[in-house]
Amino acid sequence: MYLVNHPTNGVFPSKRDIPRLVGSEVSEKSLIALIDDDQSVLMSLKLLLELEGHQVIASTNINDLMILIQSYESIPSLIVADYRLEESENGINAVTKIRNYANQHIPALVITGGVSSALEKLAHLNGCHLMPKSVSPDSFLELVSALIDGNANSPLTLQVKTPDTVVSKH
Repeated sequence: MYLVNHPTNGVFPSKRDIPRLVGSEVSEKSLIALIDDDQSVLMSLKLLLELEGHQVIASTNINDLMILIQSYESIPSLIVADYRLEESENGINAVTKIRNYANQHIPALVITGGVSSALEKLAHLNGCHLMPKSVSPDSFLELVSALIDGNANSPLTLQVKTPDTVVSKH
């Protein structure tokens, strides 16, 4: 199961066709860099973030994402990256490349289909928050807001224990 349900016909509504979510407190100026090699997941996450008022730079590969980031006058407030990318790339390497380009620590959220203790350790060593793809959109957006606002102090992992338990933060 993926984080967001998306249209099966491949047609995504434009941002202006969908009303902004009620109660959204996110500033329009929040810039998020997003990378996922699955085009449908990428577009679903991009739409979800845009509905919350974020400006999103999105790509299916790190080289194209770097070109897009370099074309902006500002540095992203947050990086959201799928862990498993095409070829020899992974989300943590993508985060490192973006941080090196920006010459600063940018909060990062790495999304994965499976959380292992080794991956959790690697993410935490690189100052990345880790989240399984099976987490709810509300939990995802809550963490995104906390990371942008600076309210998520140390790297954490959102985990889903079983289908009938709620998401917990560690």
